[in-house]
Amino acid sequence: MGADLLEREREVEQIELALADASAGRGRVVVIEGDPGVGRSLLLNAVRKKAQGAGMRVLSARGSAAEHDVPYGVCLQLFEELFENEEREGGERAATENSTAPGGMVPVGGSELLAALSGSVGKITTVMGLGGGDSGPAAAAGIKLLCRLALRLAARSPLVLLVDDMQWADDLSLQFLAHLANRLDDRSVLLAVVTDARHTGTTAGRTADLMAGLDSTVPLWLAPLSLTATARVVGAHWAAPADDEFVSACHLMTRGNPFLLQELCAQAARDGRVPAASDISRLRATLPRTVIRRTRLRLHSLSPEALRLVETASLFNDEGATLDEAAEASGLESGAASQAIDEALAAGMLRDAGQVCLAQPLLGKAIAELIPQEARERGHRAAARVLGIRKAPPLEISRHLLHVLPLGDPWTASILRSAAREAMGQGHPGQSVRLLRRLLREKAPGTREYDVLAELGAAELAAGSAEAPHHLHQAMTQAPTPEAWVTTGIHYALALARQGRHPAAFALLDELSSWTPSLDDRLRARLDAVTALLTLGPVESRSAIRDLVTARQLDRAGPGPDTSLLWALRLAVEQDLDATAESITLRTRDTRHLIESASDEVVGVPAVHITVCGLAAAGRLTEAHTLLVEALPHVLELDAPIHHPDTVALQAMLAYGQGCLADAEQRARAVLDTRTEAWPTSPAAPLAAAVLGHVQLDRGDRPAAVQTLKSNVLPDRVPDHLYFAPLADARARLCAELGLFDEALEEWRRSRRLTSSGRLGLHITGSWHHIALALIETGRAEDAKDLARQETETAVSFGAPFALARAIRVNAALYGGSRGKG
Repeated sequence: MGADLLEREREVEQIELALADASAGRGRVVVIEGDPGVGRSLLLNAVRKKAQGAGMRVLSARGSAAEHDVPYGVCLQLFEELFENEEREGGERAATENSTAPGGMVPVGGSELLAALSGSVGKITTVMGLGGGDSGPAAAAGIKLLCRLALRLAARSPLVLLVDDMQWADDLSLQFLAHLANRLDDRSVLLAVVTDARHTGTTAGRTADLMAGLDSTVPLWLAPLSLTATARVVGAHWAAPADDEFVSACHLMTRGNPFLLQELCAQAARDGRVPAASDISRLRATLPRTVIRRTRLRLHSLSPEALRLVETASLFNDEGATLDEAAEASGLESGAASQAIDEALAAGMLRDAGQVCLAQPLLGKAIAELIPQEARERGHRAAARVLGIRKAPPLEISRHLLHVLPLGDPWTASILRSAAREAMGQGHPGQSVRLLRRLLREKAPGTREYDVLAELGAAELAAGSAEAPHHLHQAMTQAPTPEAWVTTGIHYALALARQGRHPAAFALLDELSSWTPSLDDRLRARLDAVTALLTLGPVESRSAIRDLVTARQLDRAGPGPDTSLLWALRLAVEQDLDATAESITLRTRDTRHLIESASDEVVGVPAVHITVCGLAAAGRLTEAHTLLVEALPHVLELDAPIHHPDTVALQAMLAYGQGCLADAEQRARAVLDTRTEAWPTSPAAPLAAAVLGHVQLDRGDRPAAVQTLKSNVLPDRVPDHLYFAPLADARARLCAELGLFDEALEEWRRSRRLTSSGRLGLHITGSWHHIALALIETGRAEDAKDLARQETETAVSFGAPFALARAIRVNAALYGGSRGKG
């Protein structure tokens, strides 16, 4: 069975039994129902192939909305082949000869049709709709004549009649199908029809009901594909195995509709998407042209009222709208809206979920794409007003306001600003940036440009946007008070540092510090915290952070993210000096209640990051992971690699330390696949590259590790910044495995210097023991001893279990006993 008939095994088996019955003279009716795109036509085609394979005669037709009013249109299609045969074999002459056959039997050859009609030209033209009427005695006579024709054909050989989209058949053809279906006992006929069961109250619906009530009928209802079947379809389009999250996203977008699912996967594969969780956001933006074309045809069949309602529904989110909301947003009276909903349900455009919502999210995207721009904007504006009256959350309303032109409307400005803050509070700075940029264009009365610029710059900073310095500098020039100037300046300094412009950032912080006496404790704490954070990276400036953090009276600032950051930085300072793993762990536990609530969109919650690194260096990987998830629950979201790459990179580091190579690789790749700029001053990309490189080396894939750690990552020299220490460490191991021992030792020294002899805890891989063992195997024992001596001293003084274990392993290889392979 082909992939097109996935999860249709039961239906195919029933079709085979029905064909066997028909061949044996026990007529059958097969009624195939289901939503558009669910594979009804594919199953009907399976009937055709199996019937032809069994030597049965097959005649087929398809209903069409464009030909719905053509009398006998479907009947003409069914018997069209016989008409064509008649024309080829002599036309009226052959008809006249055959009509006089003895006993009135149907002769063999192309003249079967006219012979079956007894040679009556008047009857022929009635059946063809070229004369006579389409109701009353003439219509009844035509229907009986067509039934007689079908049954006489079946008398020659088993006959299979296939009718696709019966819901669009004309009334006379439907009468013929109903008449024939009721007369198939002891006949070698199988009548198979595809219809939409939701066309109730119509002639097609009544015909389907009549057929379904017959003893000879085999009813088949095609359900959407299950999640398991969706995974098989997705897997057929990519060589790489698909992530469960990616499969779920495909299933949700199409709700298991086979046509939509096949087209979505095919288009996504052509567009270069990969079946990974990191590519889900790009998958959701995929809209195949085939789906748009099919949707356009389906929309043409709707009444103006149903079309307007369906277009409005496509503008709401996947949960849809209430009937009142949809009616008001589409400008319909409640009665007209109810009728429009019934029509759209019958057409398979909506799903019956208690709300007015599209049958599949992908269908909604296609409909929205087909709405003219002016009508789309008008619909979004109406939908926003309706949701506003309902007092929906600002973030929900803002979805529509993003699609309307600025009109200087204060209400719109208020909603956009509230939604931007809501998005930041939920940990989605990128979404906040889009809303604030739209707000900046609104220019509504009463909205101060400084406020918008300042919030936009802070959101861009949190999202890692290169536009942050520009907007923050603009905001500083418009700051209404010294406090506002300092607040915005702090953000601006962080943005400069993110771009690697540390001298400019430190100069700005010095300028801001001149206002310290006039600032309140909260703002002073923030200024101190950011200053300390930025000075932590470069080795030469770490004495400044020690002085600043140890001099700060943390109890005066009160609770809050800035105080939490200062506490975390104090942990880092102590770790950098003479603290032990045990003391770091105890201090972390003492201040953990501060760290857990340290939600700060400005600096990306570094308090948690720094504390996690400290716990990891102390060997407390489980505690580190728990703290990370509890303090930053957004790390579990699918789009976390896009909006929170630093946090996901830390998760990758912890997973690697716990031996979960597959999890570490998945998270590291997600960070690297979603980075938008070349190596910003942030730990995310360097740390993710280091983790991925170690995973590849552990698996023996040196070529891939070279690509990750050298060729496709950074220039030859790693920048002298704490963020890049893990990368230098991983490159040291790679060089050793490639036999480049001098380069390996140079990278190891750089990593050790950047992390203050490995005490700052931004890496837990400890590649030094790989280098030492490689040196021993190549006869460079003295180099190995020197390396081991320094690392052993650090391990003993700090007391971290990982470092101690590695030191014991290498020393065993150096001084006899095990060579450290255990």
